[in-house]
This record gives sequence, C-alpha cells and structure tokens, in this order.
Amino acid sequence: MKKGSLLIGACGVLQIIFAIYLFALCGVLFSSETFVLDLSTGFVKVFNSSPSIEVTRNGFLAIFVVLAFFALVLGVLRFKQIRVELGEYYKDSSKLVSSMIYMLICACLFFVLFGICNQADVYIPLILVAAIIPLVTFLVTLFAIVVFHIGKKNSLKPKPASIVATGDHYTALKRLNSLKESGEISKKEYEKEKEKILGK
Repeated sequence: MKKGSLLIGACGVLQIIFAIYLFALCGVLFSSETFVLDLSTGFVKVFNSSPSIEVTRNGFLAIFVVLAFFALVLGVLRFKQIRVELGEYYKDSSKLVSSMIYMLICACLFFVLFGICNQADVYIPLILVAAIIPLVTFLVTLFAIVVFHIGKKNSLKPKPASIVATGDHYTALKRLNSLKESGEISKKEYEKEKEKILGK
C-alpha cells in the first residue's frame, strides 16, 4: 500500500474520531450542567448577552450534531476512496480539498469558541481538544495532497522503453546503469530490466 492510501486512511480515521468526539460532546451537554454554564458564561462576558441554559444547550447541540454528521460522512467517503483506488496515486487530489477546508473551518470555529470562553476566564479543555483534532486532520490532509502531487509528478516522467532491444548486453547494461544513477528509474525497475537483458 502506498503512502497516499495510508494518509487517506489516516484522514478518514481522524474525521470519524472527530465525529465521535462531537457526538460525545452532545452527551456532555445533556449530562453536565457545568459544561453548559461555562459555555453560557463565555458568551455573557464577551457579548453581553445572557441566553438561557436551554437555549445554550440546544444551540450547541444543533451545531455539534451538524458538524459531527458532516465529519462522519467525509470520513466514510475517505475509506470509500481507498477501496476504489487502493494502492494508486490519485489523478486528482481535489477530493481531499473539501475535507481539508471543512476540517480547517471546524478547527477555526472551536478555537474561536475556546478563545471566547478564555476571555471570560472559563477554561474548557473539551473545546480545545475539539479544535486540535480537526487541525491535525487538516495537516494530515495537506500532507496527503503534497504526497499526491509528488506521486503524480513522478508518474508523469517518461519511462524508458525496454533496453533489451539494443542487442548488445554490455551497452544495454551500461545505459541501464546510467538511467538508475540519474534517477530516471528506480532500483526495482533497474533490477527488472537487468534480468530482462541477462535473460534470467
């Protein structure tokens, strides 16, 4: 399996973890009055508005559920992408760009929420974790796109025609060696062509 497939798998796993984490935060919203009060306090001190606990709970519940749903869908799509194109460098990395943008938006939203709560002297580590997971996913996705572009660039290099056609083994081996040293062919390709020349 190539690096690209592993990175796509990592993106999918991180997105699904993020979705599960957000669903867990929904559970915390219902089970912990303190968590809801902390969120509410942050908005009261920063925006001078005081929403009720029920409004705060229901508002954040709706936001968390929507974000979790989209993260879950994108995570599952990453696994579908691996299954369809397993072991290949993708011709088009635009499928990853949507995930990358979504995770960046999620990270920014949670960092802003964490900042709002911090302004009100309320430290909520659960929100910080909810910001870090999509940020890490964003970085992994960005790395995956870079790997795909490198893989695409390498796959576009013209592969040398079979060197066996020259007939002269010494010249063919010499030419093959120069191709390997210049980096035009990999060591694996070198060994394969060498076996063809020597008739093994």
